[in-house]
Amino acid sequence: MLSNSLGRQPYDPYTGFDLHGTVDEVVLSAEHRVREPDPVIFQLVLDRLGLLPGECLIVDDSEENLAAAQRLGINLLHALDERVASTQLRAVFGLSDL
Repeated sequence: MLSNSLGRQPYDPYTGFDLHGTVDEVVLSAEHRVREPDPVIFQLVLDRLGLLPGECLIVDDSEENLAAAQRLGINLLHALDERVASTQLRAVFGLSDL
């Protein structure tokens, strides 16, 4: 999970979510002092996962973030509608409809 977070103080928007138990890596921009669409933050995620760009998929609603990820070779899913994105993700991963 990569998030352009403003930090966890004074309010932590991630409280109540078991992020580290749900996803392989958690990269919050405020903790690294770099934000999307800077390619450095995408490369950090790739390095932490130990994956090549073509082995990854970014799901985002920002065309600017997606364009930066695409320049690195990361696969894209432009998510403007959660139902459409959910359907597309199920198709990408070969999962059945809910």
